This record gives sequence, structure tokens and C-alpha cells, in this order.
Amino acid sequence: MLFRSGLAAVLGSALAITGSRELTARDPFAAQASPRPTGRIAAAVRLLAVLLRSVPEYVLTFLLLGLLGPSAWPAVVALALHNAGILGRLGAETIEDLERRPVRALVRTGAGRAGLVLGAVVPLASRRFLLHAAVRLETCLREATVLGMLGIASLGASVEEARARQRYDELLVLVVLAGLLVAGVDLGSRRARRWLRRSEEHTSELQSRQYLVCR
Repeated sequence: MLFRSGLAAVLGSALAITGSRELTARDPFAAQASPRPTGRIAAAVRLLAVLLRSVPEYVLTFLLLGLLGPSAWPAVVALALHNAGILGRLGAETIEDLERRPVRALVRTGAGRAGLVLGAVVPLASRRFLLHAAVRLETCLREATVLGMLGIASLGASVEEARARQRYDELLVLVVLAGLLVAGVDLGSRRARRWLRRSEEHTSELQSRQYLVCR
């Protein structure tokens, strides 16, 4: 579960960065926001993200079953690719909606695209991207359960086995466990976002103090 969600988050982050028109433009995060044509790199990445999220994860799983065999890997790869396409699009839109002033400040210091990503995009967009990733993680839990009922090794397979053997007490425990997993993911994402919010407020306070000292 965590592996496929982490893989989706990593792939989605890569798609978001390379699919952002602001980052791939000749003048990243221009001073004045204006409609601009999508570059070739961003256009290709956005098309890839569309293809990944347009194919249902169930179809991808059935296609991968013939290549990888009846194991957990078809579901892992299918869910990771499908959710990477969704996170890539959401992440790219998040990057393009960032406040331009702090990013332009880095641009004026001569920072390259890698510097912009590490110094501005990651700190400013991490909280919202974390929220998107947590929501997709909850979706992965539910989808993995359904895929397990179709024969993929996961929690859903245990649920189907318990139903077939008419062990309803075990079935109830597994259903409750699935609900607790989703609730745990939601609680963990809330605490992580709260921690990021406090870190951002602390950083802003330090920057304000430094500015007053310099004056």
C-alpha cells in the first residue's frame, strides 16, 4: 500500500515539475502572468498525464496481469501509474498558481530551475501537494480492496476469501481494518499539514526579524 502510494507520489511529482508551463518556460514565472503557449516538454508531459489517468486502473491491472503474472505487482503498477497521472496534473496546476513574488526573488538572484524547485516550489507547494497525495492514498486503499476481490493479492482478496468461507466475524474485522487504515491516513495527513503550516509560520517570522535587523 505505502509502496504504490509512494511510487505514485514520486512519479506525480516528476510529472508536475516537468509539466508546469511556468517552470519549463524560457522565462520561468514571468513578472506578469499572461497566457502563454505550452512548451513542447510541458505539452508532452501533460499528454502523458492525460493518458495515464484516462485509462481506468482496472483495465491497466488486467493488461499487466498478462505481463507480470497473478501477483500483487499488476495492482501496484496500475494504481501507481493511474494516480501519478492525477497527481501530475494537480501538482502542475498547483505550481502555476503559486505566488510569484518569492519565486521571482529567487529568479533575480540567478537561481536556475533546480534552485527554483528546491528553494521555492517545494516549500510553497508541499502542503497542497501533500493534501492531494493523501486523498489519492485513501483512494488507493479502496481501489486495492476492490482489485483484491478480483483475484489480486491484497486486503480485498482476504475479504473475498473470508466471505467464501462464510467467516463473517473475520470479514467484519477486515472491513473495520480497512476503515481504520483510511482514517489513519486522514489523521496522518492532517498532522503533517499542521506541522508544515507551523514551519512556514516560523520561517516567515524569522525572515521578518532578519528584515527588521537589516533595516
